[in-house]
Amino acid sequence: MRAPRSSHRWPAVVVALALAAGGVLGLLVPRPVHASAATTGATTEVPVAGTFSYHVNQDAQEPLVRGAVHAVRRLTGATVVYYSLGFASGDKATWFGIMPPAGLADDYGPYDVSKVAVVDTTGLTYYQPLVANGHCLCSQTVDFTAPAGTLVTGFAVLPELPAGVDTVSVDFGYGTQVDAVPVGAGALTPQSTAGRSTARLGSGWPALPDAATIAAVKDPKRYVRSLVRSIADTDRTVTTKERPGRVEVDLAADVLFAVDESLLSPAAQAKLAQVAADITRRGTGVVTITGYTDATGDTAHNQTLSQARARSVLAGVKPRVTKAGLSFTAAGKGEAQPVADNGSAEGRRLNRRVTISYRVGGTP
Repeated sequence: MRAPRSSHRWPAVVVALALAAGGVLGLLVPRPVHASAATTGATTEVPVAGTFSYHVNQDAQEPLVRGAVHAVRRLTGATVVYYSLGFASGDKATWFGIMPPAGLADDYGPYDVSKVAVVDTTGLTYYQPLVANGHCLCSQTVDFTAPAGTLVTGFAVLPELPAGVDTVSVDFGYGTQVDAVPVGAGALTPQSTAGRSTARLGSGWPALPDAATIAAVKDPKRYVRSLVRSIADTDRTVTTKERPGRVEVDLAADVLFAVDESLLSPAAQAKLAQVAADITRRGTGVVTITGYTDATGDTAHNQTLSQARARSVLAGVKPRVTKAGLSFTAAGKGEAQPVADNGSAEGRRLNRRVTISYRVGGTP
């Protein structure tokens, strides 16, 4: 997971956003419950879960975009993100560039603000805006027309979040992410009557697609992506990759064994104890241990060596796992399935490994 590029958040608070008559945004002191967005003659409650800023195209010479995440709310069969964007006062920019463009394989059009996404960091799942009848259920860049220094509110309707997900991260592309955004229930009100996919902040919230339009999405799962969390220890000898329902741990053979040997080294014991502890805590089903080598030397010898190393790791892990109901299997694949180029010393080091894979949470 990447860290926020330039974001700020205040848990369980909102920020007073004052819109003066000239439309200049001011960020005032955080307040404990709600804050007002004061326009000429009107006051609207404006929640703010976090603020952020980024440069268009990640270029410091390009205009600075400022924004806020207001809320993530559950709808019937969907989720909506409310946010505001605006260019800093004095910047000259086109609204077309406020979001990274859609990819060629995407369903989105060139004016769709399609990079607004929700990330469930616990469930390792990424939710993108839905498309129904060929149209993104999201705001359009051409509707963000406003003077510099003014915030314009947009929305994105995404697939339904699982029950129990109560906080998420909101991603905006260009490396910008706001974390720990609470998930509420129901659309924000009042809705704007401007007839656009956006609304000037403080004049009501953008009108959302109706229930029939949301129900017309043919395959909501198409807009849900599984993520992989990859964590390496400080000496880069253990790399843990986690995706929904499964953990895969790569252990560098150079720390587990001496050159061309399959006897576990003293340093290997602590590494295997850490893996065994996690398997005991949340592992289910079959624990698969697979040995690999680089492409140096005889292929048949490498196959035999990888099998012996896998069996040694099994013998080092299994006795440390105290959870009942698990089974273990070991195999060697020799030079097969390299993860790096065998033409370099670093690539060969990465290919010499033993992988321990297991299910978590009962998910295949």
